[in-house]
Amino acid sequence: MAKLYKVLNPLKYDIWIDSSVDILDRKGFECLFSGDLCVFKHPFNKTVADELGSCKEAGFVNNKQIENITSLYKKSKLDIYDVPMYACTMLYRTSKANEFNRLWWQLICEYSYRDQLTFPYALLKFPDLDFRTIDINIYNLDGIVNPYFYINQHKQAKKAS
Repeated sequence: MAKLYKVLNPLKYDIWIDSSVDILDRKGFECLFSGDLCVFKHPFNKTVADELGSCKEAGFVNNKQIENITSLYKKSKLDIYDVPMYACTMLYRTSKANEFNRLWWQLICEYSYRDQLTFPYALLKFPDLDFRTIDINIYNLDGIVNPYFYINQHKQAKKAS
């Protein structure tokens, strides 16, 4: 149920933070965000194809979902090997992103509960949004520890059927 609140938020602006995140410096953390829609770069997967592969390997998506998501991108003449991936663990939005949110929710319901897989597609449908990315490795794996937040490891999710 949390996914509904993550994606469809009616507020003037909001910052979604997954429950796995501990905020260490709230003011500094909030200053990271700008624009109408803002997320972090994905720390591992550079493209939608990379993310699909990781999700399949982890058992989060099945072959039919992969086929449907790939087809979704192809129908819009988008190559999953070129479309960049974003981390949706934390995101900032203003009310200007409401139509984006609605499309994203529709895509999640239709294609996969793994919201990151359809986020780039929805984003590309709204080129006038002031979209920003934050280039901090959210898992602190680059040897630089950020002072703003810490992400705890997710519990193992159930595999897709």
